[in-house]
Amino acid sequence: MPKWKSFKPIFFLIFTEKKRNMRERERERERERERERERERERERERVNAFYTKVLEKLEQQRKAAEISRFEIANHLGLTENGYFKVIKGQTKLDLERLLIILNKLEISPEDFFKGIK
Repeated sequence: MPKWKSFKPIFFLIFTEKKRNMRERERERERERERERERERERERERVNAFYTKVLEKLEQQRKAAEISRFEIANHLGLTENGYFKVIKGQTKLDLERLLIILNKLEISPEDFFKGIK
């Protein structure tokens, strides 16, 4: 048997091992990219939540400035006072329709309301 034929299984083993290592490194790179995407999504959620909190705080300030009670706003929205309290505290999400109804009750335009919120 020629000498080179005895090396064939060794080369095959080395080649398959390298290929396996390459696939594993590629999977690890993909996992790292996914972790980075998840970190970016989390940072985006934090930015949105911070803005949302500012909106709720300003809404409450405007309500107090207009001297309208929580009960009146809740009644205008068709909520209980407790339900409105949960909205203002962020336990229940404030949807756009309710926000516009509140702004209308407070006689504030959406443009004026969002000025200065960053």
